[in-house]
Amino acid sequence: MNAFESAVMFLAKGFGVMHGILELGARNAGLI
Repeated sequence: MNAFESAVMFLAKGFGVMHGILELGARNAGLI
């Protein structure tokens, strides 16, 4: 895996974590 691929994987993983946190927050707030 070259540096570009590892950077893309890192960004994708970070985005997934952020989305999960936002979804949990919205669910706790009763928006979903």
